[in-house]
Amino acid sequence: MIEGFVAQLAHRLLRSWEPNAISAAGAGDTYAENKPMSSDLTNDDGPGFLEEIQEPYEPLRKELRKYLEKSRWGYFIRHPFCNDMIHDLDYCSHIHQRIDRWTAQADECFENQDWEGYLGNIDINSQPEWFDKDKELFSDEQYWRLLGRVYGCQKFTHDRRDLFDELFRSERPGRENLMDAEEREIFARLPDEFVVYRGYSEDVWLGYTDGIAWTLDRRHAVWYANWNRELENVRVITGRVRKADIWAYLEGGDILLPPENVFTTQNRRAWSEKARTAWTDFIKKPFDIEAWLRKANSSK
Repeated sequence: MIEGFVAQLAHRLLRSWEPNAISAAGAGDTYAENKPMSSDLTNDDGPGFLEEIQEPYEPLRKELRKYLEKSRWGYFIRHPFCNDMIHDLDYCSHIHQRIDRWTAQADECFENQDWEGYLGNIDINSQPEWFDKDKELFSDEQYWRLLGRVYGCQKFTHDRRDLFDELFRSERPGRENLMDAEEREIFARLPDEFVVYRGYSEDVWLGYTDGIAWTLDRRHAVWYANWNRELENVRVITGRVRKADIWAYLEGGDILLPPENVFTTQNRRAWSEKARTAWTDFIKKPFDIEAWLRKANSSK
């Protein structure tokens, strides 16, 4: 029995490092708009590698193979209910169990019109498209609250810029539900007009200047711009915006707004060697919104 386990382990390790594999898709993504991932709408509870290698022989189901991506590390499955690495396509019972479980849970939530639970069973990378697909089922309050949570779960949003732009421009009432009670209280105290910043690290012709995510803290903009160390066109846009023209204030000094509402802009290079070589320590002091409000309102 021990010999069989060791043999299976050796077989799986060899299969996991195939020399002809290609690099993983998306490895060159830029950090144009980054939001911290929230655990509110995530379904990541898969087994570790040791648990996986002890599972029985069960090849990946035929209908799931269209979701496969191949990389030098092995295979990845990009399924709405499972976004994970597969070490061996012949041992996929854990993948099947996860997909079956999350599918059943999502179906149950759908039947009960539990839209938050429904979206929470979908992998975060697929949530924007599923939100868009089913948005007419949501009440106005649910639409804005769930949109804010889906957006907040995304690590990268630049590849869905057009989708999020369309969703945030909806004319449905209740946009204030993008914010929680504390954020709405801060929003009410914002001055009528103020300065915002946006960092990016790509050629301006690709539209990185036109994103919806801005910040009150220039340090954050510089950090965002310098996150991808392979890109050298590191810029920070500085502009002014009217409170009446923004969509929401979010914790940490983030501002969501239609980019065309930013005026009197300056676009300057913002290379920071400190941000590039020690970016995890670049922002040690959290943004102090209370201090910002005192300064902004004292200059009226």
